[in-house]
Amino acid sequence: MIDRGEGKQTYGYYPLYLMRERKNVFHINYFRSSNAMDVIKSTKNNKHYLTFKVIGGIVDLRFFLGEESPELTL
Repeated sequence: MIDRGEGKQTYGYYPLYLMRERKNVFHINYFRSSNAMDVIKSTKNNKHYLTFKVIGGIVDLRFFLGEESPELTL
């Protein structure tokens, strides 16, 4: 058993997404919060949106940017 008592949870929810852009550049966005969070995906006028709703707490937001990779083709 991994849990060590109240308030020390084994599982969490850490939303991130990986995206390949038109120029074959990849990036990842990672968003974590110590409090409750909702992640909503929506589409409007053929554009896709992600909305992160957090009620507070400690927020960890990271961006991982990649370089162009000439081996990949679209």
